[in-house]
Amino acid sequence: MLPQDTAPTGDGPSAADLGPWAVLLPTLDPTTMGWRGRDFHLPPQHVRHLFDSVGNGGTTVWLNGRVIGAWVQDAAGRVQPILLEPVSADEWRLIDAEATALSDWLHGQVITNVYKSALLKGETLP
Repeated sequence: MLPQDTAPTGDGPSAADLGPWAVLLPTLDPTTMGWRGRDFHLPPQHVRHLFDSVGNGGTTVWLNGRVIGAWVQDAAGRVQPILLEPVSADEWRLIDAEATALSDWLHGQVITNVYKSALLKGETLP
C-alpha cells in the first residue's frame, strides 16, 4: 500500500469503475492462488485448464477482473496469450499491449514454469 491509500477496505473503486483493463500474472500469483472460492473471478469451467493436478495456478490473463486465459513464451521469449473466451478487438488490443510490455520487460528471458497447467502444456482443449 502507498501512504495515500487510506480508504477502508471495500470503499475503493470497483473493477467496473476502472474502465476496460487487462493484466498478465505469473505462476502462483497470490491474486490467483489466494482464494478458496474463485467463482467471482474465475469461471469454474476454466479451473481444469489453468491449475495443475494439485491446485497450483499457472500464468493467467485477466480482463476486467476475470481470468480468461493463460500466457506462454515462445523460444525467443515473446509472451503469447492463450485465451479460453472470445474477446472483442478492443479487448484483444488491451491484452496484446500487456503481452508486448511483459515481453519487453523480460527482454528475451524465458521463464521456466514447474507448475504447468493443461493450457501451459499446450494440451488440446475440449
